[in-house]
Amino acid sequence: MQFNAKYSPIGIDLGGSPKLVQFRLKGNPPQPELHATASLTMPIPNNGNTEAERETFVKKLKKSISNARFGSRRAIIALPASDVHMRPLTLPVDEHDLAKRVRWEAESYIEGPIENAVIDHVVLGKATTAGERRLEVLALSADKSKVVSTLDLLASTGLTTDTVDIIPLALCRALQATHTDTDNAVAAIDIGAQTTTTVIVMNDELRMARPIAIGGDTLTEAIQTALEISQEEAEILKIQHGAGSAGTEHVVLQEEPNKIAQIVHDILREHLDRLADELVKLFRYFSAQHRGRTVERVFLVGGSGALKHLDELLASRLNAQVSVGEPLAQITGSEIELKRGNDSSYAVAAGLALRGL
Repeated sequence: MQFNAKYSPIGIDLGGSPKLVQFRLKGNPPQPELHATASLTMPIPNNGNTEAERETFVKKLKKSISNARFGSRRAIIALPASDVHMRPLTLPVDEHDLAKRVRWEAESYIEGPIENAVIDHVVLGKATTAGERRLEVLALSADKSKVVSTLDLLASTGLTTDTVDIIPLALCRALQATHTDTDNAVAAIDIGAQTTTTVIVMNDELRMARPIAIGGDTLTEAIQTALEISQEEAEILKIQHGAGSAGTEHVVLQEEPNKIAQIVHDILREHLDRLADELVKLFRYFSAQHRGRTVERVFLVGGSGALKHLDELLASRLNAQVSVGEPLAQITGSEIELKRGNDSSYAVAAGLALRGL
């Protein structure tokens, strides 16, 4: 193993408000037990931030790691979804050099010199397209300077990054650890700050992954703009009222608190309908590619995964059982108390830490 036998590496989800998770193995046979979690209130700086902002982030991260008493300083990280370009490719089954083909495909959509990008791919398996067996591949690319900058920033906190992983694989790992019925297709919908990442797992393998350009910040900004209020006030309204009850969509509500809820729901409806439409298309495409197999269970995770009534709204559109995921509690088999955030927001960080177990 590449880590201290007692502790997993620290899984660090760098999207939105960064989340950190570490497990340790305990018992005979060894089972994962939650050792430490941490959450930061500021996003990771990018190349446009000042040196002072970078120093502030480093201090906050170092303090969080120290206060939570993480058992090692090795890490597995995932960059924010908005910093990683994901593109599904359907290639001939007999493609002899996938890396070369993926790089060639990337040249058509990457802005700037191809040498400035980090390019990788994940094979998702085989599917039938127009009666022909084809290879499903997820192509990935990221700006090399952002990757190097992130690694340097984490190194300055005393962390050693073992691996730069991707959100779809982390979510897949979290599903594998929490869902025992591997014969049926299950999905995780990670609603991050700027991007929603959806993965579908079947037979214990990642079969499909898609980004959707809608996130929690999209919803907050919609409320902020429509009501001409501050971002903080808009965030509070989003949390308080959520997606609105699917059963009261066209009911005229007279009581003042309910009027506010209806206003918030009306503002968010366009964005949530678009999210639902994209998910419906994705699930139909999956079914068409896998001989009519359907997604039967859906877990909502990420910072906005626990948005009020979102599970009801999506369940009515997706024709599937939809619930808010609790990866930490399900992995460890015990109730989890968190100082900041909810269990569902730690799904990616948990999946990253699981890579080291």
